[in-house]
Order: sequence, then C-alpha cells, then structure tokens
Amino acid sequence: MLEKIVSGGQSGVDRAALDAAIALGIAIGGWCPRGRLAANRCSADYVPPYTIFDVGGNKYRIVTAIHYNRRKVYIRHVLTHAEYDRWSVAYRRTKR
Repeated sequence: MLEKIVSGGQSGVDRAALDAAIALGIAIGGWCPRGRLAANRCSADYVPPYTIFDVGGNKYRIVTAIHYNRRKVYIRHVLTHAEYDRWSVAYRRTKR
C-alpha cells in the first residue's frame, strides 16, 4: 500500500502526484513552488479518477489516469479548452 508521496513539485506530473495524494488522504512530503506553479507553467487538477493537465498556454487539456502503484500514466483524452468544457459537463452528468 502506498504510504507517502514525496515530490519536488517542479513539473505538472509532480504536482499532480501531490494533489492526488492530498485528495486521497495519503501523506505527502517534499517541496512545491509558491502558488503551486510548476517551472514549466503547466498546471494540473485532480478530478477523481482523472488528473487533468492544462497545457499549451491553457489552450489544451490532457485527461490522464495515473496509476502510481504501476508507475504508469494513461492518456485518456487530448482536448481543446472548448472540447474539455463539453466533456467535463458530460462526465459530471454520468457521475451522479
């Protein structure tokens, strides 16, 4: 069982790992830049069970499923901002 995630918080993936750990109640350690901004200016949000990366100057969204126990990242969707908005609404409707 995963006990703790330690990350430097420098990239979107590092920060996503910290965000997922916080959401799941897993202990975290390490350091994250002020304002939780990555050096590459990529941001990520954990929307269970997906981690959503904002890339390309906030023009695109990459919807991923991260399996930390397997050390794998699966890309589920690559969407424009508008496509992501439509996908997000449809996804929330199916989760009710």
